[in-house]
Amino acid sequence: MHKTGTTFLQISVFPKLKGINYVSPSTPFDGFLRLGTDTNHLVSNERLAGRLWATPDEVDHSIHRLNELFPGSKVLMSFREHDGFILSSYKQYLHQGGALNFNDYFDIESDSGFMKREQFIYRTRIESIARHFGEMPFVFLLDEIKNNLDGLLHDMGGYLGAIPPSVDELDRRVLNKGVGYSQARILRMLNQWNRSELNPTGRFQLDNRWTRLLKLDPQRLCQYWLSFLPDGPFIDKEVRQSIRGYYAEDWDYVTSCANSRMATFEQKI
Repeated sequence: MHKTGTTFLQISVFPKLKGINYVSPSTPFDGFLRLGTDTNHLVSNERLAGRLWATPDEVDHSIHRLNELFPGSKVLMSFREHDGFILSSYKQYLHQGGALNFNDYFDIESDSGFMKREQFIYRTRIESIARHFGEMPFVFLLDEIKNNLDGLLHDMGGYLGAIPPSVDELDRRVLNKGVGYSQARILRMLNQWNRSELNPTGRFQLDNRWTRLLKLDPQRLCQYWLSFLPDGPFIDKEVRQSIRGYYAEDWDYVTSCANSRMATFEQKI
């Protein structure tokens, strides 16, 4: 899944796994045609989980096609609590040119936003993988990357048939830091003028070859040049609680999948 610690794994963990060939997200499609058959391969790319804005039917279609491309594969999938994921997806929406405020992007109460409540149901994705691939995915949590990385790497190595690196040899710096509250407000105002896929009525093409070359496109202008601006909460505490309450059962299901995985590999120690 997007926004769940995958960049850290792709940069710091997966290339160091022994006994398996890691295929990075930048690998061109024809690179898959040259992969050998004498070893197992690990492919990691958030886009394999479907577009961030995809509907449940679109996600299911993507997973079905993924199984057709890689039949007999095993799937690893990461998750984070819904309120954090939804907020992080909103920041990505701004990064890609969206101009709506958070309440118009996602409305937990009336479900009238750009993103609907059903699009953030995790169980739908897990069950889609189990249905199309014939077995449950290896479910893990962003919280494990932060607080139980050694245990996660042990389980991941057992699942992949690979030897994981030790935690001590990993670079654990924060990667892909999103925009803060003040930066996001300015980015949203710029996006209202910027013509993009998510805002096709914008008057100007502020994200273009020249602004990207000078690192003055809206995203990088706000994310890096304006990083000194103060941060603040994007959503009220009450909204966060409403989101957590609505998805409580779904999150319980995800954590039960992760706990079941941990119990399975604990028995194999």
